[in-house]
Amino acid sequence: MNLEEEEMERLMAYGGRKILELASSRLNCIPKYMQLKEDESEYPTPPVITHTVSYPKPNELQLDMDTEEQLAEFKKLQKVAASLIKPITFETTPSATPGHYHVSVLMPYDLTDLERCFLQCLFRSDAKRELFNYFRFKENGESDSCLFVKIQNELA
Repeated sequence: MNLEEEEMERLMAYGGRKILELASSRLNCIPKYMQLKEDESEYPTPPVITHTVSYPKPNELQLDMDTEEQLAEFKKLQKVAASLIKPITFETTPSATPGHYHVSVLMPYDLTDLERCFLQCLFRSDAKRELFNYFRFKENGESDSCLFVKIQNELA
């Protein structure tokens, strides 16, 4: 089996079968190495990876830290915030991506969408995410701020 055939087998094992079925039903030019095998048991069952959406509580900030540097900057600001805002709680959890983190900040009061967007940006959350949140707020009056949390489930 050559390298191209091996790559096709790998793609087939992880969901390419349906795409290839569709393509082969519409085209008669599928190379022999890409044609479907009759016995589906030859393909391993892939893991199922899903994402769940985590929406903030009315008094919660959800920070998305994509680098260790962002997290270090946040930790400096965390001390300042703790001295100014009481009570305030922080919970840092690793993201599914190594070196990335999610931080939940519970404030002592409810936040407007604009306040949430502004404070998340000040706390060094992912700038692109917060920019999108701001423009969604500007367009719709709501930012729909949320985090996507990846969960991997193995099939039985």
